[in-house]
Amino acid sequence: MPLFSIILPCRDVAEHLPVALAHLKSEADQNWEVICVNDGSTDQTLSVAMRAAQLDQRVRVIHQTRAGVDHACRTGLTAALGKWVVFLTPQMMREPESLAVFLKGVQTHPWAGALRLTGAKLLGTCFRRDLMLNCDGFHIAGDESLAVDVALQISAKHAPVVALKTTQPRRSPRAPVRVQLHPTYEALAA
Repeated sequence: MPLFSIILPCRDVAEHLPVALAHLKSEADQNWEVICVNDGSTDQTLSVAMRAAQLDQRVRVIHQTRAGVDHACRTGLTAALGKWVVFLTPQMMREPESLAVFLKGVQTHPWAGALRLTGAKLLGTCFRRDLMLNCDGFHIAGDESLAVDVALQISAKHAPVVALKTTQPRRSPRAPVRVQLHPTYEALAA
């Protein structure tokens, strides 16, 4: 069973998906799975995700008719096997080694219900899957609203939310992220 389940709700993101997967592949900790939930894409997103799943057994693909990002996240959560869940979109270019920060937080604070990165190049939140499944429901209206909504529910009912402060400056949201694609994923970008 993987430690982390990264849930990627995907709709028409064929050009971003290989880069997002390359970021994950570059992580030092490889104890993760990716669940790509294709939400009725009209571009090549589904075929890119399926090729990625053929190349890497940690990538799973779920296809659904267009139901929206909320439903895609819930679908991914239901299918997740990891103890900790991270919700991302392929457009949210995470810096390499962000899972390493979460891993250190998990090891330091095993009793936490959620871990929030603050002061990082990009914000992020990692949730305990068992507590997410017990939340009264959640709504995703923007990048960080899920994190705030669910973190408050988890903190109020189950376990504390721990803020992991990093010293790296946050990247400007408009600054492009350059990443060398792992050879496994070079074919996906073509």
